[in-house]
Amino acid sequence: IADVCVTTTEEQRRTEWMVTESLADFLDPNDRSKTVEGYPAPQRAVLIARKP
Repeated sequence: IADVCVTTTEEQRRTEWMVTESLADFLDPNDRSKTVEGYPAPQRAVLIARKP
C-alpha cells in the first residue's frame, strides 16, 4: 500500500454532467468523517503490485 487517504468532496464533486448524487450527499452534514448511515467516510488507496 503506497497511500491511503479520505476521499474529499472536491475530487468527488457534483458536475453539470452528473444526474445523480455526489459524495457530499452521502456524508453526515454534522460530521464529514462519517456517512449519513454512520459508517466511516470513503477512503482512496493506492496499491503498487509487481507481476512475479
